[in-house]
Amino acid sequence: MASLSHQLSFLSRHRLAQVLDQDNIRGCDWRALVEQMGFTYEMVTFLRDKRSPTMSLLEEWEMKEGNAASLDALITMIENIDNRPALDVVKDVRANLSMRPAPVSPRLSTTYSPSTYTSHHNSVGETNNFPEKSSDDKLSIDQSNLSTAPPPY
Repeated sequence: MASLSHQLSFLSRHRLAQVLDQDNIRGCDWRALVEQMGFTYEMVTFLRDKRSPTMSLLEEWEMKEGNAASLDALITMIENIDNRPALDVVKDVRANLSMRPAPVSPRLSTTYSPSTYTSHHNSVGETNNFPEKSSDDKLSIDQSNLSTAPPPY
């Protein structure tokens, strides 16, 4: 399971904070999320003077829970506090994550031809073995797995 920091971009966190930082007469704002995340009232006191209590709360939750702080866990908590606009934000993020291709690293392969080694003497008379350089030497990148499409935002 990927951690929240890998799933929820700064822009998405900001959009979520715009919804949850607003006082809500039904009580389904960032304060309700504090309780869902297992923090005490002292956390509400700590966060209320922050520029964005939601952004700070997400950071505190990630530090407390580590990899258990996931997008799916956040969605469940937002469902529990019944804040539809906030739920729309995080569900949009999850939908975009499912459409994003998995990251692929290019495979590097090194080929030395011929594979003979020659001895070279350094300035103090020690012998070092190096592969003999050939005009066939190449460094190639297998690009068959690389996507040319830009990542979705």
